[in-house]
Amino acid sequence: MEKDHLLPLPPSSIESTDDESDFAVDSDDEIIENVIQMLDNVMDITNLTDESQDEAEEQSPIGLSKSSISDPAPVVSQPKNSSVGNDKSFQNASSKRRSWTVKEKLIAIKYFKQCKNISEVCRHRHCDRKQLRQWLKNEAQLVLLMKENNGKNLKRMKGRGAKIRYQELDRQLIQWFKSKRTKTNDEQSNEPIEIKKERITFKNLVRQGEKISVSLKIQPYPSQKWFRRFMKRHRLSLQKPKRQQKISLVEAHCRATEFLTFVRKSASRVLNIGVLGSFPDRDICNMDESPLALFGDQSKASINYMNTPNEVEGCLDNKRFCTLVLTVFGEDNRVAPVLIFKGKGQVFEREKKYYDKDIKVYFSPTAYMNSSIMKSYSEYWFSKTRDGRPKMIVTDSCKSHLTEEVKNSFKRNGVVLGIIPGGITQYIQVLDVFVFSVYKTHYCDAAEEWIEVNGPRSSIKLSSSQQRILCTRLASTAWKRTLGSVNFSQSFRDLGYTWNDKSIVTIKSLPGYSFDPESIDSEEYVENASSLIEKVDEIIDMQPIKALKQGTLLSFWKK
Repeated sequence: MEKDHLLPLPPSSIESTDDESDFAVDSDDEIIENVIQMLDNVMDITNLTDESQDEAEEQSPIGLSKSSISDPAPVVSQPKNSSVGNDKSFQNASSKRRSWTVKEKLIAIKYFKQCKNISEVCRHRHCDRKQLRQWLKNEAQLVLLMKENNGKNLKRMKGRGAKIRYQELDRQLIQWFKSKRTKTNDEQSNEPIEIKKERITFKNLVRQGEKISVSLKIQPYPSQKWFRRFMKRHRLSLQKPKRQQKISLVEAHCRATEFLTFVRKSASRVLNIGVLGSFPDRDICNMDESPLALFGDQSKASINYMNTPNEVEGCLDNKRFCTLVLTVFGEDNRVAPVLIFKGKGQVFEREKKYYDKDIKVYFSPTAYMNSSIMKSYSEYWFSKTRDGRPKMIVTDSCKSHLTEEVKNSFKRNGVVLGIIPGGITQYIQVLDVFVFSVYKTHYCDAAEEWIEVNGPRSSIKLSSSQQRILCTRLASTAWKRTLGSVNFSQSFRDLGYTWNDKSIVTIKSLPGYSFDPESIDSEEYVENASSLIEKVDEIIDMQPIKALKQGTLLSFWKK
């Protein structure tokens, strides 16, 4: 059942000797109103227009004389002696109607006080006369707003704009957020306060908003767009790190072509059914590892105040708690997830009984995959997949995947070992592109559900054995939800692992790349694949080949 992760944990007395266990929303408002093109160097204004403007100026509270308003010659250049005119924020100002920051409004007011000519200010600052009059009227409020924190980035005074639809929900939700996160200027105050820096994801915000909506009897619940606007109103943002590109795209294209060529050639020779025959969905898989934190990946985007460091309050495990090993097939995913915990494996049998039955557990001194665990994992993999049919397992070029013992084990069982060249796993590996992100999202959701029942996080105290037991339950729940969320057959098809015809393969995760299967028959690939095909023939031989000196798959490809 999906709610198994919410069951109570065993008492902490079950302890072991192994105690070693770890969009950015833009800050600016959208440009408002329709674009109004203002004309420079216009023709002489008619008498009727002059009279209407004069009457408007006489009725305005500014108290300007008619002589200061009527200026027949358009002033384009700004005064050299004006310090305000040299402000860089207006050098590239557009003549289009746009939103104005508080700082820009105050600069326009200051410039008007110097020249005492409303027409000159409007031409020079590219604003409307009505806008300037309104700014002058609200000068005191603008000055107070400027003194507030980050006031220079604000574009509206409080209370302006469209009315909030759910005002009470907005008020209670921001109070809840402030109870979890302390604002930066509050930290610097002299008053002794409790600084809180809890990690709040967007889903946390939506879930809390739905709870408040229930108490306020709001039906239906506000949409996600409402919560996005909520973040804009209160100057909150999602902060997420960017993934760096390891190699150039040109090199990534070349390596992707080499890998897909290998997959096609392997399927053609092993299955002996021609170029159009790929490995069936149930006979091709992808295996890889990924770090896993007990209560979710800390690199996931979380909500924070704008222009402030996204510091998160210390949690139980904010780094690698264990290593997750997943193997996914195009269909019939019969290999369960594997967790590698840190330690020597000297745990009580009573603790193992509480592990989730759908999760396989290993121990290593560093919580990383090593050659011995890879050997044990391959035997576990064979026990779940052995059916007498040739198979292909795709993985990366990790050293533990390429030991002689592991490679010979795959050969004895008639399994083709496909190695993805280094630097392109983020583009062409099924797990990296389609699965890991979905799995970790479900894992974080399951962890947050558990924290809501047993939290808050800062008060949670778990022993090492309880942490491992909880991790297996969360991992199992996330795996069950992932199986229902990802179309594995389509994922393998999109990346060119499987195919139905000779149509060109385009990979969305690799910009500008396309693979033409017709090029496999060209002379360019015949020479490169000749030695590779000989090795594929040997793979289906049931006898081990001790004399085979195989490093990585890159050694078979001529660059």
